[in-house]
Amino acid sequence: MAHKNIKTGCATLFVFALVVGGCMRLVGIGDGDEKTPAAAEPLQAPALIGKRLNQAETESTALGLLLTSEALPGSYCLESAKCVVYAMKPAPGTAVQPGSTLIVKILTDKESAFYRKNRTMPNVVGWSQSRATTYFAGVFGMVSDTLKESKSVPAGTYRVIAQFPKPGARLQIGQKIKLTVGYNLGSLDGPRNPDLRDRDRDRGGGGGGGGGGGICRRSRWC
Repeated sequence: MAHKNIKTGCATLFVFALVVGGCMRLVGIGDGDEKTPAAAEPLQAPALIGKRLNQAETESTALGLLLTSEALPGSYCLESAKCVVYAMKPAPGTAVQPGSTLIVKILTDKESAFYRKNRTMPNVVGWSQSRATTYFAGVFGMVSDTLKESKSVPAGTYRVIAQFPKPGARLQIGQKIKLTVGYNLGSLDGPRNPDLRDRDRDRGGGGGGGGGGGICRRSRWC
């Protein structure tokens, strides 16, 4: 009788062990053969500063990284081969995971040429509005102007009377440039606009008796 009980007990323990072992396998406990997949090795962010945008895109794709570009306000890169990277995030050499996104800041060729020429802010006080507009055309999205009536400028003209940053100040890429443009309405009998001097003469409207009355004879600011 005792012998039979021992055999029954052993069978019960055997079944119990099978059940527990199966449960442990289901929850992944104690199974040394099944390993968690190893995490992908991190990469180093490539050095893209100074490179053309199309080159930066090619290098990033080859490494399995994504790339997003940001232009200056009001600007757009129509051809990636004509735009250059001047900053990036994360910095070159930073450890990144495959599939991560790099953010690069870019300049068009015109913007790049402007900043190469103007490491510091030029002195534009006294310039005509049209001259200042032409000079800053390459970075027009960064420039704003405010009109202000001023008797210090010749009648009928528009002249820059204040600026920010100050002349000689370090000009940062993407920095806002603010110009205050003074104007002087003068009077109908006031001095002629020096920016438009002799235009009536050039159009045949000079002071002689039989002239054909050019535009400047009827224009307030000539």
